[in-house]
Amino acid sequence: MVPRALVPSFMEHVIWPSIIDPQRYGYDFWEIRERLIENHAGIPIPVYRFVVYGGRVAENVVHRTMDLVYGIEDTGLPSWFVDHVIAWIVGREQ
Repeated sequence: MVPRALVPSFMEHVIWPSIIDPQRYGYDFWEIRERLIENHAGIPIPVYRFVVYGGRVAENVVHRTMDLVYGIEDTGLPSWFVDHVIAWIVGREQ
């Protein structure tokens, strides 16, 4: 799981690019992972390692986070994580 303090970086570098331009930044976990392997400049090392080496756990978290952003309510993610993701999105919209 992504540490609380790194949820904003996870959203900014992993999830959000694929939400705003999936064709360029990847539609699914494996495309996102490949993008990070090719260009990981500016990404905190723990976030990079989680996505690149986290296997099925990372795949699951990425897909569930994308579901959350798309408006699916019951993603099965921990409530603290959901709260941080929502706070990040709300902060971005302001």
